[in-house]
Amino acid sequence: MNDATKKEIYGQADLHVQHAAEDIKSYQNITEASIKRIRVDLTKEESDHENLIEMLLHRLETQRQLQIIYKSPYFVRCDVEFEDEKGIQTFYFGRFAFREDAIFSWVAPAASIRFESPGKFSYMLPNGNKRTGVLVRKDQYMIIDRQIFFLSSEALDYKRELVYQKHFTEQKPGFILPEIVEQMEKAQDTIIRSHYFGSFLVSGAAGSGKTTLALHRVAYLVQSPETEKMFNPSSIIVFVQDVSTKKYFSSLLPELGIYRVKITTFDEWAMRILGISSMSFIKRYGKTELEKDAYEYSKNAALLSIKISSSENKIEEKLKKVYGNFLSSEQKKLFNQQLNECYLDRFDLTILLKLKFLQDKIILEDVEKFKKIKNSSKYSKKIVKQPINYSLIVLDEAENYLKEQVSLIKTCISTKTNAVIYVGDLIQQTMLLTLKDWSEVHEKFEEERKVVLNKVYRNTRQILKYIQDTGFKTEIPINIKNGELVIEKIFSNKPEEMSFVEELLKKNLHKTVGILAKTEEYLEEYKKQLSTSDKLFVMTINEAQGVEFDTVILVGMNHELFKNHDQNTELIKERQKVNRDLVYVALTRAINSLYVCGNRSLQSLLAA
Repeated sequence: MNDATKKEIYGQADLHVQHAAEDIKSYQNITEASIKRIRVDLTKEESDHENLIEMLLHRLETQRQLQIIYKSPYFVRCDVEFEDEKGIQTFYFGRFAFREDAIFSWVAPAASIRFESPGKFSYMLPNGNKRTGVLVRKDQYMIIDRQIFFLSSEALDYKRELVYQKHFTEQKPGFILPEIVEQMEKAQDTIIRSHYFGSFLVSGAAGSGKTTLALHRVAYLVQSPETEKMFNPSSIIVFVQDVSTKKYFSSLLPELGIYRVKITTFDEWAMRILGISSMSFIKRYGKTELEKDAYEYSKNAALLSIKISSSENKIEEKLKKVYGNFLSSEQKKLFNQQLNECYLDRFDLTILLKLKFLQDKIILEDVEKFKKIKNSSKYSKKIVKQPINYSLIVLDEAENYLKEQVSLIKTCISTKTNAVIYVGDLIQQTMLLTLKDWSEVHEKFEEERKVVLNKVYRNTRQILKYIQDTGFKTEIPINIKNGELVIEKIFSNKPEEMSFVEELLKKNLHKTVGILAKTEEYLEEYKKQLSTSDKLFVMTINEAQGVEFDTVILVGMNHELFKNHDQNTELIKERQKVNRDLVYVALTRAINSLYVCGNRSLQSLLAA
């Protein structure tokens, strides 16, 4: 392909992008005018408010989709000749459909053509019939703010060639989910489109794109014409680990055009159902890591022993009765202290929720119901209890849930869909006593209902090589980016380590930096001495799971923090696994630069 041909292809493509954007803008104006009329009609007493509200929600959803495709209308063009039709037809595929310019959604059955090379193709229609034809030409795009940043073309008479590529910085402003559907592989796309009924697993190494793929599945179920009626966004719930991950998901979902989905943590969800407002959640309670581990181990044994509901009414009395034969005398004092400080941990909440389930045989929640007052335009509000019935449940970082938590959550899934998406990797366990095998929650995933991602593209070659050399299994893709060498520093004391970190921060002023350690206690001095900002984050490894930074400084890699105390054998084995997984999670948080600080080399620490 010569330069003149490339220039012509690019010129035609740019013209089409601008033309499509103009058409989309015109339809935006029409939609906005319609929204204004509906809002005016809603103020009139004689209006059919129920239908108007439904229409308004539909128009608002259309408006949101148009805002997204106005900036990036599509990501692939396919020129096809169907076997049963004469002539070549051009289709464009993007995040959402806009039929005026032959733009179809990526969830349309025909969108599978985009994974084919020029030549014969076939795909299945919803009615079970097969559609066949020839892909004559395929162009792939990256369009940002109505500008083509990348364009390649291939056809029956020429191989794939780069037509145009515009330079752009690594951090593309306003581009939160780059190529979320463009980079999907054919095999993954096929699995994403599998039947709606039943559980689904997205597993893989840290940084392999598990979350992106899981959200892709959610978007497919919500937007596909075959499933959208069953998966109303307001009946979907996503469980995340903490508030920071909640914010992250809240920004990702709208990029896929998904709104009104509930995003929560298990503790928020449980407290709401249990009606607890006078107490706060704490991840782990106790003075030392040894005390916390033993305390959780005893509480877990009590949780596993529950067979019947409790006759006690007060929270404190319910828990004391369950823990009675399992906590030592010292642990009972610790529990009283915990209650006095108004804290509940994951074991307490799971026990209370399990007792409630055993009593009611179902999990109920308070729901606001509105009823129109007779002979009036006003509505009365009433709180009623009704069974929870989610059409879809997403469990992010599923490896961090107790099996009892998962079992309780699963009782809330609709029997019409039985759809639970598990996102996680059981070899990345960062909390004690959590799920070890899917069979513990009665799950067995068929090949067509699971995606296992092995390639990691987030980190540099040097970081992945260091992770590999440290003893963790990871795949290093051929085309992975290069970066700085990983620096491992040995210090004889903490002040030396902190001084080194302060010097590092001066050199990384314009990058996001995560200072990570195993425990909150170890980070206390760092938090006092350093001023956190929108670029600097000081947090435990648990808090950093699911988050990424340009630079990670892993501190406190000391024998004292990772040694195994003289406890029962089962708990020692559990702690050893969690410690190892914590290190793996910490190392994989780094995108470009990684520093490992401690009083021993990381390999010797893990081997101890």
